[in-house]
Amino acid sequence: MNMRNFKRGLFLAAISLILFSSLISAEIIISQPESIYNKGDMFEISIDVSSPLKDTNDFLKVNMICGDETIELFKSPVSLKKEEHKTVQISTALGRFLIGSAQGECRLKAEYDSEIAESISFEVTSSVDVSLSIEGVVFEPGKEVFVSGEAKKSKELPFEGFVEVSVEGIEYNFTGTITTGKFSFNFSIPDDAPAGEYKVEERAYEKDSFGDIINEGKNSNVLKIKSVVKGVEIALSDQTINPEKELSYTIVVYDQSKKTIETDVSVSLYDPNGEIVKKYIARSGIANTLSFESNTTPGYWNIKTKNGNFEKERNFYFEEYRKLSYKLIGDILEIRNIGNVPFSGPI
Repeated sequence: MNMRNFKRGLFLAAISLILFSSLISAEIIISQPESIYNKGDMFEISIDVSSPLKDTNDFLKVNMICGDETIELFKSPVSLKKEEHKTVQISTALGRFLIGSAQGECRLKAEYDSEIAESISFEVTSSVDVSLSIEGVVFEPGKEVFVSGEAKKSKELPFEGFVEVSVEGIEYNFTGTITTGKFSFNFSIPDDAPAGEYKVEERAYEKDSFGDIINEGKNSNVLKIKSVVKGVEIALSDQTINPEKELSYTIVVYDQSKKTIETDVSVSLYDPNGEIVKKYIARSGIANTLSFESNTTPGYWNIKTKNGNFEKERNFYFEEYRKLSYKLIGDILEIRNIGNVPFSGPI
């Protein structure tokens, strides 16, 4: 490039710069918003406006744009002298009255004297992080449960609001307040609550001055209730028997909700004199049988069972049994009493 063309290029560049500069009537600088806000949070931002080349009179308009929704945050006349700048402070709560249902990714758009400036994106949310801690893992019916929890908004600000906790299956519901982000309460498990896992649902929420819920969060935990033996029973097939019949019996062990439990139980059999005839381990919920010799002592027999601190006994009557046996040995007829009472009468 020769010197003549170089000078011509500089001249054209200078003209373009002058023309471009003359178009710039104002400058707008938006301070950086925080990355996330909850509904109801204070929103504070500053807008710096200057007019480097001339006196300017116009409305400064600031809108918040969230998706398809545009919310007017600020509109006011601003007068500037040449090379003067002013800072406008915007401080407002992001309440229902201002942003309604708008949330998600948002940005600010400021306009003044044909100039437009936009902020970086930020998020407006209504979510709350809620967590719940249960002291213990498995609980017995009738026991006390201590529960504590925390609730936080997006900027880790202390949460002031309400909490609702429900336990499905035992129809327990709790409503309380959250103070500086914390809450706690106690409740008792019903004595007859069936064993199993129960879903614990928690909900934390915040209301505005109109009583409307503006921020809300949900979570869930699991509470386990164990099966506890609350009693034993003995089911007998008959109240009276003899050697020609077997006695069928079933040991029934049930828990706090009357649900049967299959477990090992001790069984003792007593004769009419109160002496232990047999002692063994049986399985509950399964039918067992007892057979007797023909010479078994007649009278009231007793069967007892035990599981932990729970015992049960049942009586049954063994009938008098008269029977002879006959056996021919050569020329001799042997007659024996195989019953359980002395025999008298014709042969």
